[in-house]
Amino acid sequence: MRLLRTEALQSRPRVTVVIPNYNYERYVGRAIASALDQPGVDVDVLVADNGSTDGSVEYIRALAADDPRIRLTTRPANIPYIENFNGGIAAATGDYTVVLCSDDLLAPGSLARATAFLEARPDVAFVYGHCPTFDDAPPAPRIDPSGWTLWGGTEWITLLYMSGRNFIRHPEVVMRTSVLRDAGAYDESRPEASDMILWIRAAELGGVGRVNGADQGYFRIHGGNQHLHLDDGLLSDLTNRRDVFDLCAGRSMWHRHLAKRARSALAGHAVRFATVILDRAGPSAHAEAQRLADWALATSPGIRHRPGYRALSAALAGSDACALVAFRWARNTRSALAVRLKKHVGV
Repeated sequence: MRLLRTEALQSRPRVTVVIPNYNYERYVGRAIASALDQPGVDVDVLVADNGSTDGSVEYIRALAADDPRIRLTTRPANIPYIENFNGGIAAATGDYTVVLCSDDLLAPGSLARATAFLEARPDVAFVYGHCPTFDDAPPAPRIDPSGWTLWGGTEWITLLYMSGRNFIRHPEVVMRTSVLRDAGAYDESRPEASDMILWIRAAELGGVGRVNGADQGYFRIHGGNQHLHLDDGLLSDLTNRRDVFDLCAGRSMWHRHLAKRARSALAGHAVRFATVILDRAGPSAHAEAQRLADWALATSPGIRHRPGYRALSAALAGSDACALVAFRWARNTRSALAVRLKKHVGV
């Protein structure tokens, strides 16, 4: 990992922003505007509509009639969404490509900041950065970068596996179009994890960069999301990550070694989530925590020897107060480590 000073953009790169859309008429106009309002780069916006029935097509056509930078492709009927994503990518003409879901936004100036990095470092495959979540309105934008972080591709992949996390939400990524195509675009056979697979494949083709200190995109959270509730996909997310690491394990012995470390990290995440859920109590807390504990053990059997898992098991079994103290100590220790990891990788 290298920390670099930012450099000013010396050219005017061409960036295609692919916006897949399906029945998001209420959001897509803001997504398009966030792409067109980017200074310092030549932007063309390709909206790949996936058979919308809500008036999206007519609305986008009206926008395109007033701005030649907007292109629209349509499908007569809805198809698998990753196939629609890849159709949009295939039509990208810029040197760099962004895939921006129609309910997300680009941050002001993000494309110039990212392409300045990519132009200065031809060895970098893609650049990402901070991507806050929002519901109705994004937070006040941070537009002044504090520096760049550069990893070798192998180094970044190792960090990804060792942490068991996906550092990237999605709209903050700017990738070389050539890398995007060489990496195979999105994996249509694994739609629920296709983005993470793409980041790994792209990092095998070059370095990975991060713009620090500024917002690069905004990821919309639709109302009611509770990420620590199993019914809202927590266990599904953990399983998808595990499956990605297992899938990539077949690529080499190095990947297989890292996949074991990733499973250990994911099991630790499951235990941490279970402790938070159990500590919050509630009618379903015990059952949800138990499911996470069972998943952790199945994913990485060695977790049974860790203090955090042992404390969680004791708490689930209703053991004495000493076990509960140990359980809470383990929870707080893991939380502190998570903060340190977050600071290190900039997620």
